[in-house]
Amino acid sequence: MTAKEARQEQWNKLKDQPLSAKLKYIFTYYWGAIALSVFALIFATSWIVGALTQKEVVLSGSIINSIALDSYQDNIAEIFLAEQQFDSEEYTFDLLDDVLFNATDISAVEHIATRIYTGDLDFIVADLEAYTLLSAYFADLETVLTKEQLEKYRPYFVYVERDALETLEQGDQGSGLVFPKYYLDDAELEDPIALGICIPKTSCLFEAYAFPDEEIILGFTETNRHVPATIAFLEFLFRQQ
Repeated sequence: MTAKEARQEQWNKLKDQPLSAKLKYIFTYYWGAIALSVFALIFATSWIVGALTQKEVVLSGSIINSIALDSYQDNIAEIFLAEQQFDSEEYTFDLLDDVLFNATDISAVEHIATRIYTGDLDFIVADLEAYTLLSAYFADLETVLTKEQLEKYRPYFVYVERDALETLEQGDQGSGLVFPKYYLDDAELEDPIALGICIPKTSCLFEAYAFPDEEIILGFTETNRHVPATIAFLEFLFRQQ
């Protein structure tokens, strides 16, 4: 007698049995299939709920070495979304403002670098020291800004010598790297490259956060996925004064 014939015979015997006996038989012979079906149902439900509730990321960035000020009650990310007319129920601005590191905290630098490589950070706002440590991960502003935008923000550019940056990029990470020096004026540089923009002290950024340095810089990451939105946020910081 085959397994199928054995189950059919057993089922025939159960036809006149009470419901409890039938359920016991079902769970005895089909518990594996039932468990798999329940698991599949739970997984499908979770996936559908997640897909329906997941918000689209408009912009992602990190404000490094900052302390949020209790006196500033507004949320910069929420204000920006509202100004750009994004529905907060459908869209989100991922703004990380709890990242702290210095020249000796290589693990923090590697954490930020990993997020940049995976495309999870469109921009970074940081003090000069932190910015210097991340020099190799920023985009040349000449490649992301329009001609009009370059002229508008040029007085706020922060430069490095291109040769120094290329030396850093080609170096062996973690083996005594010499990071390029930043300049606020390109007059004394042979081949300058602009990697950041100084945020004016009158920006709302300084109302919301305290920084360890007077020079606070915003830079576009090389893997920026939302260049237009980053430019809009830059304009927002300059305008909200």
